[in-house]
Amino acid sequence: MSLTSGKNPFPNVGKWTPELLNRIQVEIDDVKETTSPFTRSKNPGNRYWKAYVHFKFEKFESKIIKMTDCDVPHIKASNYGTDFIIARLQKSVGDKIVAEALKKDIVVSLDDKRVPSDENNWWLTINNTSGRIGTINPRGEFDPKDLGAIFKATEEGVKLNLDLVFSLKLTLENKRDRSNVDKFSLVADCSRGAIRAIRQAVEAPSIDTAIPQQKASKDDVASQELVDEIDKLML
Repeated sequence: MSLTSGKNPFPNVGKWTPELLNRIQVEIDDVKETTSPFTRSKNPGNRYWKAYVHFKFEKFESKIIKMTDCDVPHIKASNYGTDFIIARLQKSVGDKIVAEALKKDIVVSLDDKRVPSDENNWWLTINNTSGRIGTINPRGEFDPKDLGAIFKATEEGVKLNLDLVFSLKLTLENKRDRSNVDKFSLVADCSRGAIRAIRQAVEAPSIDTAIPQQKASKDDVASQELVDEIDKLML
């Protein structure tokens, strides 16, 4: 696919070759501190900063960029497939964002603390997926699907076309001020994800689930009476 002068590419282009990336511009908003009374109530010593990423081609501008045929593995983790997923993205897009951020003296890391990447695979957590992943019919209508249930039923990966919104985020402790050497994380939020294939053999990277789980003991087992009582409350 090529970029046509006078036509907005962002709703349709999803394979970003170096040639295509050379024809678009990446713009980074001014960094703003997002520390608030609410965040202070949760973590009094922390301070937070954020800046959104925009993409431009001629007169067209978008906060959303599409990436097609993204591999998403099946991973056993709490809320995986419901609230968040791990996806293999096109690293060339991330590299362009990093390069543009440096022009504004903003250091950005493509590394995800939850999941490691390598030279050939850029894995990134995609946040805010609840209700935003599904199928699209020939009329262009979106039908949300429970990706977590699909993973549970198949225990295999999927392919998605992802519409993503990128931002740069920084968290500092001890109430200290930001400096030009502090490293921002590149964060991806899901605008929409179109399921293109299921039952895909996608090798999952190792993932830090943060809170591990161990096998239940006999003392953990609930009596049938307790289960029935809880089930009645769920009606």
